[in-house]
Amino acid sequence: MVLAFKSWMNLSTDFSGTPGTQVAAVPWGNHFALFATNKIGQVCCAGCYLQTGLMGPWKPFSTDFFGVPGAPVAVVPWGKRFALFAVDAKGQAMCAGGDPENGLMGPWKPITEGFETKPGAPVTALAWGHRFALFATDGQGRVCCAGADPQHGLMGPWKPITEDFSGVPGAPVTVLPWSQRFALFAIDAGGIVRCAGADPQHGLVGPWEPISDDFAGTPGAPVSAQPWGNHFALFATDAQGAIRLAGCYLETGLMGPWKVMSDGFTFTAGAAVAVIPWNEAFALIAVDYAGVVRASTGNPEINLTSWVPVPSLIAAAGSPATLVTAGTGLGLFSTDYNGAVWGVAGGAQVMTGFWPEKHGWHFDNTFVNELLAGLITTYGLCGGMAYSSLDYYFNGMPIPTHRRGDFPDTGQCTTPGTCPPNGRLRSMIFRRLIDSFADNFDKWSCIYPDLDAAVAGILGVAGWVFGELHGAFDCPGGGAQGMTKKELPRLIGDFLDNGKPAPLGLIYDRDISHIGESHQVVAYGYAIAGPQTFIYVYDNRLHDTVCMLAMDSQDPVKVVETLTDGSPLPGGNNGTWEGLLVEDHYQSQKPTYGQDIAIDSSQVLQFTGPIINAPVAADPAIVPGSQLTDIFVVKNIGEFQAHYESLGIEIDAPGGEVSYAPPQSPLPGDNILAVGQTQTVQVVVVNFGEALGTYAVKAGYNSTPCAPDDTTPYDPGLVSYWLAFYGPASLVSVT
Repeated sequence: MVLAFKSWMNLSTDFSGTPGTQVAAVPWGNHFALFATNKIGQVCCAGCYLQTGLMGPWKPFSTDFFGVPGAPVAVVPWGKRFALFAVDAKGQAMCAGGDPENGLMGPWKPITEGFETKPGAPVTALAWGHRFALFATDGQGRVCCAGADPQHGLMGPWKPITEDFSGVPGAPVTVLPWSQRFALFAIDAGGIVRCAGADPQHGLVGPWEPISDDFAGTPGAPVSAQPWGNHFALFATDAQGAIRLAGCYLETGLMGPWKVMSDGFTFTAGAAVAVIPWNEAFALIAVDYAGVVRASTGNPEINLTSWVPVPSLIAAAGSPATLVTAGTGLGLFSTDYNGAVWGVAGGAQVMTGFWPEKHGWHFDNTFVNELLAGLITTYGLCGGMAYSSLDYYFNGMPIPTHRRGDFPDTGQCTTPGTCPPNGRLRSMIFRRLIDSFADNFDKWSCIYPDLDAAVAGILGVAGWVFGELHGAFDCPGGGAQGMTKKELPRLIGDFLDNGKPAPLGLIYDRDISHIGESHQVVAYGYAIAGPQTFIYVYDNRLHDTVCMLAMDSQDPVKVVETLTDGSPLPGGNNGTWEGLLVEDHYQSQKPTYGQDIAIDSSQVLQFTGPIINAPVAADPAIVPGSQLTDIFVVKNIGEFQAHYESLGIEIDAPGGEVSYAPPQSPLPGDNILAVGQTQTVQVVVVNFGEALGTYAVKAGYNSTPCAPDDTTPYDPGLVSYWLAFYGPASLVSVT
């Protein structure tokens, strides 16, 4: 499971900030309330949905407040509204209450008795009973605290809680609940990470303790902390621009040294790291030295995943980003190098090994079917294409390379020459269509209660009535929506989380006369971004194309299918469905059509010694560094011409390493094998078997990329996939 994000949305209508402006984002019903200080020092607010963008333009939220451009604002839920805390351009702490819909409850009020700091300095605020505990570093570098709320103001003057701590004026302080008090973390004026326990009423529990070990930070830089079991996880960027992690107990200090976890990327020294709990670990966001927003996951014990970019926003180098929980997903907010606010939904992404470009058919579902000697005409073989593509996948057999332009025009496709005519291939797909319908009749008849009777009428079967065929499946209430609510968790938990793609039925509506408008696809992955769930599907209406189903995670009223960038499906294809169901009665079968490009003669492996006919055991012995010559013949045994970019071999080494060796010819391109044509392949590996052990040598080919729009017969810019031929490998022992 990895962390993935959708496309950034511009959320800057009527807001102009400074590069690096920090955005405060707080869940507000099923959307977010956003707060930020613009380039003239006004606090502004707006509401937004991560699915659709702003609810309206940004509005000033700044009566009697004059701040520093781009300065942070602390925002905490306060009943049905929000409490806001910030330091103005004079270095005074101020507070207000309100929300984006109703505006301010009244003007900003000073809450600065006993406290003065650097203009625009951050204030940390946490709920504390019916009020709020405030923490900030004053103009002398002392950490101070107070209790307050926007209605009553201060409970008393600010107090220094700074024993054994000398900080940077206006530096941030990270604060988390800790039993009945608070845990504080900060980097002092010497770049040392320190911690303490305190509350505004009783002050410090004890002096600030160093928890830096070998960590050398930037004086006054932020340190992020999150609860982690009965201790804390710490995250910070050191003075060299490396992101580091550690675990600590407030009472006893570090659990071990700080670990460098930057994955080869350089971040700005002291850059902020946004961290929230996610998927039994943590989600992290940081902006690198080039302004690229990067994401990772992990914890100090299991380390981090790779830092992947969240394309394609360019922010100010090292600027803070805001990461918040959004339902079962995440919301990410940042400002770009011009000071514009952007937001994006993200969350878990799980993918199986199935890919449409590699495992799906390379032609579209344009079939026209004449049944009962032409008395009945139907369109499409979607269930057969879904089932058969999975058959090839689960059997480890390359799917045939046939594509549009390889087929004769026989009047059996809605667009001439775009699908196979009558023959072995079409028959196999048609049979699997019938299997898909029979296997899952129980679920489909839940959606179409008249289906039993309709089939009985066609077949003349007496007594075949609703209820008899789907007794094994407990039909949910609520129609298509009820089916989706029941099936979505099963699709994710029983199939995709276990690495298994599955056939899906997409429900057009509940009118049985429209059953032909319903559809069948292959689900092979999912992502949870904000409050939405996205299912990645191979839709056989669109070859070599990644499509995506979007629905509300909690209340999937409808299912919307788009391309992965959110754009509508091309070609006028319907993308709106009332629901979905998992066709979980699918059982893999060995494809009767087989592969088109196949081995016509066994591999002959020749070394600097004897010749070995494959498959072979570990005899005779081969010495490390021998020259290997592999000769084999391939043949197109399909009904139509076949395509490959290049032929070659895959070498699986004893340690798990995989390498590939191409032949001397032909050159990469859209190389075509006519029906029945053979091609002799010779591959030479000069230095074979550097490590001792048994090697597996597999013959195969690289696929010819197929442009989804069919405008380019061969596009070398698209991804080519390696496909090993179906059958045993040649085994070679190096001793």
